[in-house]
Amino acid sequence: MLKRVFISLIAAAVFGILSYLLLNSIYLPLAIALVSFLAFFFLVVPAFFEWRKKGAKFVEGYRFVNAFIVSYAVSNSAAEAYSAAASSLGEEGKEAAEALASRDVQERIDGLESYFDAPYYRMFLSLFKLQVDQGGSFIEKAMPLLEEMNQAYDDYNQKEKEKGKQIGQWVSLWLMSALIVIFVRFSLNNNFASVSSSLPYTAVAVAYFMLAIAGFILFARRISERPLFERKLPCEK
Repeated sequence: MLKRVFISLIAAAVFGILSYLLLNSIYLPLAIALVSFLAFFFLVVPAFFEWRKKGAKFVEGYRFVNAFIVSYAVSNSAAEAYSAAASSLGEEGKEAAEALASRDVQERIDGLESYFDAPYYRMFLSLFKLQVDQGGSFIEKAMPLLEEMNQAYDDYNQKEKEKGKQIGQWVSLWLMSALIVIFVRFSLNNNFASVSSSLPYTAVAVAYFMLAIAGFILFARRISERPLFERKLPCEK
């Protein structure tokens, strides 16, 4: 929460300072700063955090399942395999695992399904239950799943690289835009008072900042792969 507030305050400060430079007013920049803070706090920052959390969980699940399968193939012990797999979890994953510490190994593995919440993990559970019932070589049963997960992991890394490039380009674009705003302000120099008092100038300046805020919201939603307006079924609460 503190990080979310801090980032939102920085965004509000940047928008406030830039709008103050461009507008001959104190109230409009304050309003723009407030709108930008609310937009970043409720829409932009949570979307980026969700994207990072979702990616971290995917990587955690990938490592957990791989570690479990390989360890089980070597030791033929569910307890040892679970211990090896659990050591690869992050802080939140370890907290979820610790909450299941009083249960037996099978229940712990099943209990982590709600944490990972991924199709490949449900397939892993089905394969492991089949292994417990039938025996045999677990790694042979799990090989198609491992191949599918490896491909998904490669696709994920490639997509994350592309998103990283997009973020870099987006930041560069708006840094250039901010420099242009500063240039416009100081190029007006002695004419700033008369120009900034005109309604068309004020309207265009305010529209620029509103467009910038909307752009950040849409970009964050695109990066997090979430629609701007999420439609829920009538049965969903």
